[in-house]
Order: sequence, then structure tokens, then C-alpha cells
Amino acid sequence: MKAMEAEKLICEWVELCQKGNEFFNKAGELFGDAKDAPLLGHIAQQASFIGRLISERIGDTQDWLDWFFVECQLGDKPLYVLVAGEGEILVKTPKDLVRVIKSTCWAESNLAEQVMAGAARA
Repeated sequence: MKAMEAEKLICEWVELCQKGNEFFNKAGELFGDAKDAPLLGHIAQQASFIGRLISERIGDTQDWLDWFFVECQLGDKPLYVLVAGEGEILVKTPKDLVRVIKSTCWAESNLAEQVMAGAARA
């Protein structure tokens, strides 16, 4: 997958998550703390499932998408990631996240492919 395709998917996912968060907040205003309500639980499960599908599609083998949602709060709370060979990367946007995924997960995948190709030649 190309970085631009991954970034586009992540941008769409971020927008979906932000709308979901707005919905949860409105539900909380209307009904009090209703986070355990079955409907909200079902919506959260769907969002989680979509996130796992996107992670799989973009080659995120190290749960960076989940980290971006929980720890970075979709970019509202930017954090640094130390990446071997690149140093610290400030993750604030989907583009930053793709850079981390590319440097960690994709590099790991490319190395595995090179090892397998070398073993096949031997």
C-alpha cells in the first residue's frame, strides 16, 4: 500500500471517530453517563472493528492506529515516537502516523520479505 492511500484511509477513520466521539458526548449530555448502554457499546464495537480492518489493510502490525486513538487522542494530544534510524517523530496528523507505520511496520514487513526471498534462492 502506498503512503498516500494509507493516509487517506486514516483521515477517513479519524473523521469517523471524531463523529463517534461527538455522538458519545451528546448522548452523555442527554442521558447522563450512558457509556454502558447497549446501543453505545454496539457503536463502540463497530468503531473498534473498523479500526482493526484499517490497521490490517494499511499493514499496521504494531497497533499504531489504536495508539493514535487512545494516547494521541486522534492528534489532539500530539506525542513523540522514537523510531530506529529516524529519531523522534512528533505524531499529530495522519501523515505523521503513516510515517511511523512505514518506518516500523512496513520496514519490518520488507525485511521479512527480503529474508524469505533470500531463503528461497538458497
